[in-house]
Amino acid sequence: MTIPICNICKKEIKPGEIKYNGKYIKSCMSCYRSYNKRYRTTTSGKINSRRTNIKQKFGLSLLQVTIKFRLQDGKCSICRNELPSKFVIDHNHKTGQVRDLLCYCCNSALGLLKENERVVLNLRDYIKKWGDNGKVKCRIEHDGTEHHLRAPSFTLHGIHRRNISNHSDEHDRYIHC
Repeated sequence: MTIPICNICKKEIKPGEIKYNGKYIKSCMSCYRSYNKRYRTTTSGKINSRRTNIKQKFGLSLLQVTIKFRLQDGKCSICRNELPSKFVIDHNHKTGQVRDLLCYCCNSALGLLKENERVVLNLRDYIKKWGDNGKVKCRIEHDGTEHHLRAPSFTLHGIHRRNISNHSDEHDRYIHC
């Protein structure tokens, strides 16, 4: 029986450590690891690595992902912005079912909100309450008129101290929201 020789470093290969880079290049474990490390930094290596990862993790081919990408017009399903080159394949963590393609920010937000619909609706209401200009609409107890108020400076048992932007004097008022 002949002792196998690494085609790269020309050293003897221990039994059980024979690896094949590509189809026919016989190598030792050290050369194999070195080859794979270099290969993963090349364009084709990155594509093959992504393809393998997608297939193992989600059971999808690159063609299926490309079709999903085109069906979504290359946009994130949540924010509708253009998907970056490194988009995320969203899936249900309990069932493994693939849903849509998302940008990293939307996928992170979805995870941070624990995919809880109640929390998402509360967040929507919070954003509506505070609006785009950082002011909230509240009613002042004594006359019930509506004023735009700045963000609270502190909170004490549900009473917020805020500056009233359309009030004539410069004093702070205490209100319930």
